[in-house]
Amino acid sequence: ILLWDPQIKNAEAEVVAGSDPIAARWLEEAKEGVSQCTSEILEQVAWLAKYVSQQMGGEMPPEDYFCFDFGMESRKAKRVANSNVLALGDIKMGGTRHRALLLKILCDYCDVDCKMQRGPFSRGAHAFHTWNTVLTETNETFIVDLVFSPGETYLESSIESQQYQCKGEYAFSS
Repeated sequence: ILLWDPQIKNAEAEVVAGSDPIAARWLEEAKEGVSQCTSEILEQVAWLAKYVSQQMGGEMPPEDYFCFDFGMESRKAKRVANSNVLALGDIKMGGTRHRALLLKILCDYCDVDCKMQRGPFSRGAHAFHTWNTVLTETNETFIVDLVFSPGETYLESSIESQQYQCKGEYAFSS
């Protein structure tokens, strides 16, 4: 179970709610980063995607990603926390679903229109594969890369988009 519960402080800098100071830092840094961007959605989401990737373990080549055991990383974090509930801020090496969730949260907080989507796979190499899409001012939908080339956006109909979503010929089971 992933928990999103940023610490909220009052004017006197006293914690009044929340239990995850890392989440609170992410919100502050995301808002500041997006404020430095133009109003173009692709620039804002690219900045946020790079930021999310840095917080969740960085860029990863495909050959490393599909053999990395994100489940083991989650189990380790659960043991350290002595709980099945993990604050999102406790995840240091996130898979696509962790990264996509954090991007969606930060986009919502920064007023950047973004959707989170999940693939149809429940087993195999692409189990729970998740990604984000953004709709531009010209009504074009782009997929946001959070893993292989963080910050890159691919037109939804492109080959790169199909690869990132593990669709068609790029879908396989293990």
